[in-house]
Amino acid sequence: MQTNAVACAGTGSGNDGPPTCCDRPNNDKSETMKTQRIVEILKSGAVDSDVVVKGWVRTKRGNKNVAFIALNDGSCVANIQVVVDLQKIAEEQLKPVTTGACLRVDGRLVASPGSGQ
Repeated sequence: MQTNAVACAGTGSGNDGPPTCCDRPNNDKSETMKTQRIVEILKSGAVDSDVVVKGWVRTKRGNKNVAFIALNDGSCVANIQVVVDLQKIAEEQLKPVTTGACLRVDGRLVASPGSGQ
């Protein structure tokens, strides 16, 4: 998933559903978009669509241009990869995003260009 914004970062309590730490009001179009579970996204096979996902950070890595965040919401074992363009999101904004942080991510779901990913 490619994203233009990380809406919030915090710590979630428990792992019994989508994180609630990010349920604050938002004043853009994503406010009307329904949060999707990762298991539903993976089963649907849909691509080139806008999605809202909430979950906990498993890992974060990257370089000067891009950050990769493995996000999991507890609905399945698989993670979804969030690709953050550091030209659009300040690196300072991503500093609190570490393993265990909960995120709400609004972005565009795209197929991975790599085979087996």
